[in-house]
Amino acid sequence: MPDDNQHVQIFADDLKIDASCPVAISNDTLRSSLGEAQVRAHTWGARNRVCFDPSKEAIRIIHPEFGDDEEFVLLGTLFDCQLTMQPCLDALLKTLRPKVAALVRLKHMHNTSNMLNQFKAHIWSKMEYSSGAVLIAGEIKLRKLDKLQRGFLYELGLDDKTAFVHHNFAPPSLRRAIGMLGFLHKRNLGTCHPALRFFFPARVGAANGYHSKQLESFFHEVRSNRVLYNNSIYMYILIYNRLPQDLVDAESVATFQGKLTQLAKMRAELDNSQEWRNAYQSCADVVAFFYG
Repeated sequence: MPDDNQHVQIFADDLKIDASCPVAISNDTLRSSLGEAQVRAHTWGARNRVCFDPSKEAIRIIHPEFGDDEEFVLLGTLFDCQLTMQPCLDALLKTLRPKVAALVRLKHMHNTSNMLNQFKAHIWSKMEYSSGAVLIAGEIKLRKLDKLQRGFLYELGLDDKTAFVHHNFAPPSLRRAIGMLGFLHKRNLGTCHPALRFFFPARVGAANGYHSKQLESFFHEVRSNRVLYNNSIYMYILIYNRLPQDLVDAESVATFQGKLTQLAKMRAELDNSQEWRNAYQSCADVVAFFYG
């Protein structure tokens, strides 16, 4: 079904065809090309007795400047075509704030440990569903999630450092960083979906001197929209590639993430500054922490 510059992705009963082109090519031209792919998909479906639901079909042009105005849902996550992720973040906060408020009203009925467990079960499960996508929103916008959690801890008489060290209740930014690195470690272990091995290939050529299990970051291929790259999973590849050998040699994701968490706790206990909250969120931080 796809042309040479188009790529097909299939997940369960979802079919997605994407294509890239120079900015000089108009949205109408790109939309026409994708429309032709849509017709070919329908033709294939007619031959193979497969019906497509017209109400779930759409063509979207995605670009930070020239993207469409429409929003769309992909695998349960709301995207805007300019990739600001603001609508997704707004919808998430709109859902979470009343839940947190309702949970706070129960604090006289539960001890601290139970309240934190309730937050983990009812808030984190929704907050972190789209973690890999909301990365694109950028650090400043994502601080709202940390602020929401700190407000909950304030109602319990806790600060986020005490909650993390003594109750394993990490700030959202730190959990997100450990989660993204764990995702990349799963790819390195080869236990992820085959499509992910295609998108995140092993690095070919000279290593960068940190460890022997490098992933390709495509850093030197970025010609524009560097901010978008810096707010993506590919930035975490740069961070993963700078971790010590003993960490990336962990035989499971749970062990790998457990080690990262324990190191962050040690840092929180010994560090009187706020830097522990930013652990694993920049190459400079990782290099300074592990290699001094």
